[in-house]
Amino acid sequence: MTVDTSVAESQADDATQPQAGTPDTSQADTPEPISLDEARKLRQEAANLRRRLKERESELEQHRNAGLSELERAQRRIQELEARETEYQAAQRTRALETLFRAENAQYPELLTAQIDPTELDLAPDGSITNGSALVSRLKRQYPGLFRAPSVDAGTTAPGAKAADMNEFIRGRLGRR
Repeated sequence: MTVDTSVAESQADDATQPQAGTPDTSQADTPEPISLDEARKLRQEAANLRRRLKERESELEQHRNAGLSELERAQRRIQELEARETEYQAAQRTRALETLFRAENAQYPELLTAQIDPTELDLAPDGSITNGSALVSRLKRQYPGLFRAPSVDAGTTAPGAKAADMNEFIRGRLGRR
């Protein structure tokens, strides 16, 4: 029985050469290092570009408002302020829910927040949720696994005592002290 070595050799050659359309991984795709002076120049240029962009945006806003009457400008400003107020209220609700869930030892507050309709929140002027206990009790009934009891031994390490080390624990369990 004879073995055709030409097929084996061509397969070996194919394995060493990259196939068409695949990147050659033999060369590192790392960027060239730059000097400190070049980095400073790039930062300065970026700062100048940000400043120029801000100037152009303000000029664009002035051009948009140039042809508008006083009433139209006031209406546009009211719309902008209403949009900001809506964003502010959403952020305030999110912060209040995070504070509430943190106090209740919730494991995944973002999942619980998604389960609450924003219209069912009653916010007090100080930013707290007035109907928070009812919301939490409902969520605890629906998703009991997402709330955990506070740890009994949390913060009970005596002053000056060495904190538990996972590596030492594993070594002790394996008998390698």
